This record gives sequence, structure tokens and C-alpha cells, in this order.
Amino acid sequence: MEPGEWARKALDIIESETRDLVPSGAPTRKSETEVAFRQLQRLRLAALSKAEFLDLFGLWRDHYRARLAAKESERRERLAQLWEERAACLIECVSLPPQQRALPRRRA
Repeated sequence: MEPGEWARKALDIIESETRDLVPSGAPTRKSETEVAFRQLQRLRLAALSKAEFLDLFGLWRDHYRARLAAKESERRERLAQLWEERAACLIECVSLPPQQRALPRRRA
């Protein structure tokens, strides 16, 4: 196994098991996440030294944060797109003659 290959393999395994470990936006202390990560890591790779664990945890944390940032970016882009569609619909609605505008339906 190549030097970095074990880290990538371990990262994939642990990521699959920690997907819901830290819910998005939930405030957690670093130690809580690190302890939970260490417990999962010991189940899969019990022979890691503390330095190797810290390296692996750093890789996982960076990967997790990058994934969260990507999701947030996608959400912001989608929201901007929806606002543009809304503006276009409002402009179209305002430009119609009053007779062609949809009247609001009254609830019974």
C-alpha cells in the first residue's frame, strides 16, 4: 500500500460512518467530534498512532468542511436562481393588462 493510500482508504471508510455525526449547522465542541471520530477510527484502524490519528482527523475535518461549503454554495446559487425567477414572474404579471391578470381566489 502506498504511503497516502491508507489515509484515503481510512478517510473513505470513516466518512461513510460519520456522515451524520455532525449535523449541518449544529454547534459542537471540537473535542466531542474528535472523541466520536477516534472511537470510530479505533474500530477500523486500531493501530494508528496519535500523530497518524490527528493527521487523519484533520483530513476528515477538511473534507467535511469542504463538503459543507459546497452544499452551502449550491443552496445560495439555487436561492439566487429562484429570486431571479420570482422577479421575472412579477415583471411579467405587472406587464399584463388588468383583465388578463389572475384574480386571487377567496377561501371559503
